[in-house]
Amino acid sequence: MIKIQEKQYYIIRSLSMANYLVRHGYDIKKVSDSEKNNQFKVFLFSDSDELRSAMAQFNQEV
Repeated sequence: MIKIQEKQYYIIRSLSMANYLVRHGYDIKKVSDSEKNNQFKVFLFSDSDELRSAMAQFNQEV
């Protein structure tokens, strides 16, 4: 998780997780190059308990 302009974001590295979250009503706030490997993108979502719950649901379904 990182802070950008005083907002907290959760970084998603998985395209399938990002797609799942978008399909379930969560908006991607920003797309950025990965700090670990600039050939990859990361997806930033507003961090919330609801987001984390949706992520847990995704992990149970996979």
